Amino acid sequence: MSIDQAINICLSILLACITYFFAITKEKNNFKRSVQMKRYETAYVPFLTSLYRCFNLHPLQKDFNIELRTFYLELLTKNLQYWDNETLKLYPKFYKTYLEMLEYDDHGNDYSPTAPQDFALAMYEITLSVLIEAEKLSDTLSLPPLAKPLLCNYRRNH
Repeated sequence: MSIDQAINICLSILLACITYFFAITKEKNNFKRSVQMKRYETAYVPFLTSLYRCFNLHPLQKDFNIELRTFYLELLTKNLQYWDNETLKLYPKFYKTYLEMLEYDDHGNDYSPTAPQDFALAMYEITLSVLIEAEKLSDTLSLPPLAKPLLCNYRRNH
């Protein structure tokens, strides 16, 4: 075998390795993007849409009726696999205050006089977390910044 043939074989192998590396990298990036898009479309957009529908105009409103509380609980719960770590850390507190509000609805101030304020704070914290992650996702995915105006409102009003 001549030196030219050996160089050609080595270059062919090197080129195949480089091509393989780029193909794998591209596939990983495509997969990561598709997962981020699924998270954004499945969990974050419905949450943002509900906020835009004026269900929750003021960040610290305290008059969440049972239907509104249940709506957010179901939205958060059915999408647990899509939320970011910070939102997942806040979910147990949100759920606990949801249950406390059920007791409050049945027993009033005798049960827990701070239940409405506790729920409002938990709702505020989890909403803020969702908005922050939604803004990051929309930026990463080069999508319109749906969360940005809501996030500005939340930060301004707290």
